[in-house]
Amino acid sequence: MRFRRAYDQALARIQEKRGYGTYGAWLITYRGLCHVIGAIMFIGVSTFVSKQFFGSDVALYVLLVLASLALIAQEFILQPRTFGQMKMHSVVDLMSWVVPFGVYVFMHLN
Repeated sequence: MRFRRAYDQALARIQEKRGYGTYGAWLITYRGLCHVIGAIMFIGVSTFVSKQFFGSDVALYVLLVLASLALIAQEFILQPRTFGQMKMHSVVDLMSWVVPFGVYVFMHLN
């Protein structure tokens, strides 16, 4: 929980200075990096699951598409309603997940 408290404190300081809804460049970078790491971990688990349980690369693509659709719903419907997340943050968060998926699929197909 140390990282969560540090993040919350940094967010509170930035929003106190610049107003509600602002994150600042460092927190946006930190959030993006965490999302990219999560995407890489998800790709690894999805690859393992698709090979071990389904024995097909098609299952991998289905898992990545379903994850992308879930992320779109989360970032553009759930997060703005629940936390008041701004559209730009949703776009950055979504891209930090979906771009690694796309890079992996592109590399895997070639």
